[in-house]
Amino acid sequence: MYKYVPYNNDSFKVWAIVENRDGSTVTQLGAGELVKGGSISEWEELSFDITYINFTKKAAHIRLVFSSSSGCSDKESEEKSNLKDMVKNGEVDGYTHYEGSNLYIDNITLIYE
Repeated sequence: MYKYVPYNNDSFKVWAIVENRDGSTVTQLGAGELVKGGSISEWEELSFDITYINFTKKAAHIRLVFSSSSGCSDKESEEKSNLKDMVKNGEVDGYTHYEGSNLYIDNITLIYE
């Protein structure tokens, strides 16, 4: 379930990565992502699929990430330059924060076999 209050025309982003970990070797088995915008003031259900690319190993971990801005990414090279500039300029440094979009998440369920 989610609610979303975007800043300007922002969108939120949710992604998941399924992994197998064997010691220091991490193999990505699948991933899924959803980007959605628009203001949602009442709780709505949200779901997205994970596409598997590797069926030879057993899933051991899942990383699930919720970001109130779609400019964020699991890969820093894909982050939008305006987010990087905010960090560089000290607006996002762990002590202060950027006031912007707000994403509210509740009642997370993982459905798998």
